[in-house]
Amino acid sequence: MSGQVSAPRMRLLDQGAGQQKLTELQDKVAELEQGLQALTKQLRTLAVDYEAAKFFKDEPGWVYDVVGPNFYFNSVYHAEILDHGRRKRWVDQTGRIAHGVHLPRHVPYSFRIDIVDFALEAYADKLRLRIDGRETELTEAEPMVFTAMVPPLAHAFKIDFEVFIAPEALVAGQSVSFSFSRILIGRV
Repeated sequence: MSGQVSAPRMRLLDQGAGQQKLTELQDKVAELEQGLQALTKQLRTLAVDYEAAKFFKDEPGWVYDVVGPNFYFNSVYHAEILDHGRRKRWVDQTGRIAHGVHLPRHVPYSFRIDIVDFALEAYADKLRLRIDGRETELTEAEPMVFTAMVPPLAHAFKIDFEVFIAPEALVAGQSVSFSFSRILIGRV
């Protein structure tokens, strides 16, 4: 009996090896689930882009007017009513609004934002625009109306934009930064 392992000891060894195998299998399943989630996300993005391309192929652009409900921006307050029924929404202290609009990018677009107020006059010179992560020149076409060109981008179906006050210009303690009445993105 000197070289033999007792039956209870053998069961413990088998349980230890089984537990290790089970842990390895659970780790592998978790790894596969993460890969599947990533793949599912990519497929959903492709499906949305494909559907957007079909749906918006003849769409001339996108308009957001603050009169309607806000489904797009987390950093804006409720619309305020101005004179003659006009409205505006204030952007919070982050000084930033961003959204992605599904439009075919094989043509150039014009971007326009109608500003109503700046919390501080100095913010007017610090208004910036990013299109697809790149800062884009924003010009004042008329008083408080800022525009920019969005160049075409072959095989793309989304315009990601961000309008913001340059972070270094933001003053601590301000609860708002700027207000606007609408944003338009239209074909040129």
